Amino acid sequence: KPGRVRVRFRFLTLVMEPAPAVDWREPAPQFTLDSLERRILDMIVVRDILRPYIKRQPAPAPGGGRTPSPADLAEKPLPGPESLRIVSLSEWEGAPEVHVRDLANQRTLRYVPGDPLAGGVIALVDYRPMPFPDKPMLRSDSRVILRIGTEYWAIERGRTLADKYRLSPEQIPASLLKE
Repeated sequence: KPGRVRVRFRFLTLVMEPAPAVDWREPAPQFTLDSLERRILDMIVVRDILRPYIKRQPAPAPGGGRTPSPADLAEKPLPGPESLRIVSLSEWEGAPEVHVRDLANQRTLRYVPGDPLAGGVIALVDYRPMPFPDKPMLRSDSRVILRIGTEYWAIERGRTLADKYRLSPEQIPASLLKE
């Protein structure tokens, strides 16, 4: 039935159920493009449920249609490290990638080792299982390691850039100590 429905999905892969078996011996009901049964399906066309949600821009205030000056744009603060989250430390064709989600601007940025990030340079994507720094009972499977000056810092997958922590000498991978 048509009406308002609130739905929330979280998925990695959408799996559709196969269509039910049809008994072709019974004649199927005949519907026209203008029948009531067919009009119920018009809501599928109105909103594509697989398209990401894009928040509607607020309507401009009456008479306030001026364009913002460069000074107005300069007042807008840049996103801080707490609004940048490491969302993926995957490999593509054998090369590691760091995907950072900018929560303020709703976009994802891609980095590779050697790129600048969080005041340093990405030295390595580490896939060794290690305990979380603040929860030693839980294990983390991956982290990005940054070189800031002569020190090495790490950010666990799923954490923000504000959550970076300094690595002790025994936590630094042997491949970085050889450099």
